[in-house]
Amino acid sequence: DRIEDDIEAGTPGAFTVPADFRADAYLEDRPWAYGGGRATDVTVQLDHGYDVGFLAAVGEDATFEHRPDGSTVVTVPAVEIRAVVDFVLGFLDHAEVLGPPEARDLIVRLLEERAA
Repeated sequence: DRIEDDIEAGTPGAFTVPADFRADAYLEDRPWAYGGGRATDVTVQLDHGYDVGFLAAVGEDATFEHRPDGSTVVTVPAVEIRAVVDFVLGFLDHAEVLGPPEARDLIVRLLEERAA
């Protein structure tokens, strides 16, 4: 709905895609990083064994600390806090948002709404 003029495609075959090209290697699915605002650190504690998938998804900008009890605390810089909270919800009771307060309040509210 934002395109008002005709679209012109380039000449067919004008570009050859390299055989080993994979778009997913260049595009990151990290919606919490989108936007122009300032990032806020969201801290999440994960049960033992759930850190590998979480860390792979949040990427290199996240920091983490393995705890003696086997859990891992991960800090994710997020422009869009809701996107991190939505991602954490997928880990069910194996992840807990520790902070900041607005992220923790949001996940508690969403869980209460779903429980009701």
